[in-house]
Order: sequence, then C-alpha cells, then structure tokens
Amino acid sequence: MKRIFLDTSDNAVGDGQSKWLARELKGVKRAAIFLHHPILPLDTPIDRTGAALRDRDEVRSLLIGMDCRISLFCGHYHMIDEAREANIRQYVSPAVSYQIVKHSERLEADTGTFGYRILEMDEEEIKTQVVLFSKT
Repeated sequence: MKRIFLDTSDNAVGDGQSKWLARELKGVKRAAIFLHHPILPLDTPIDRTGAALRDRDEVRSLLIGMDCRISLFCGHYHMIDEAREANIRQYVSPAVSYQIVKHSERLEADTGTFGYRILEMDEEEIKTQVVLFSKT
C-alpha cells in the first residue's frame, strides 16, 4: 500500500502537486492519502461556507480516473464522516479541540465533544476507529 501525504495549507492541491500525485499513483493498486481538506463533498454547513478545497473537483476527477483503490484521511471540518465514490473511500476525522455540528442549518460548534481517529495499517488492510470524549 502506497502512503502519500499532500499539503493543502493554501486551500488547494495545486497543479504541480496534482501532477506529482498522478505519477505517484501510476501502477499502484492501493493507496492511503493523507491531507487536511476532504476531497469528496460533505452536505454540511461548513462545506457551504466556502471552506472546501478550491480544486476539489479536479483532484476528485484525477483520483477517480486512477486504477487504484484509494483511502483518503482528512480533517478540516471538525466532524466524523465517511463517504464513498467510485474507487475512493474518504474518512473525515474529528478534532481534538471541538466539533462542528454536521446536520445543522447554520454553522454551529459543539465545544463539549472532542476526539481522534486511530489507524492500523499494513500492506493489505486499513482498520480505523474513532475515539470520542465528552466534557462532563
């Protein structure tokens, strides 16, 4: 399993990094990609506020075009989410500081819940588990 880390600190993957990613995925059958921003859309208030990765659609198309099973691990949205599309499985992890309420009409923080995701990986399989805590 190929492990790839992308820099999305400027809210984009960018052309140079996208070309590099395409080269890195050539001939790979399984990949785990780690980046801050989700690639697949989430129906949440935070996604509707413009917080999404600027070139998300281009990166999504690139990944769907690969003959490779891809697991994406990201955060940015301060919530738990899992999504699938074509050959992509996306895991959005909770934040250790606070969560954003996923199903809400407006942007709303949940300051009483925090957590993280545990990954166990080998060459064939990825196991993941979310650990959540609540302030008492």
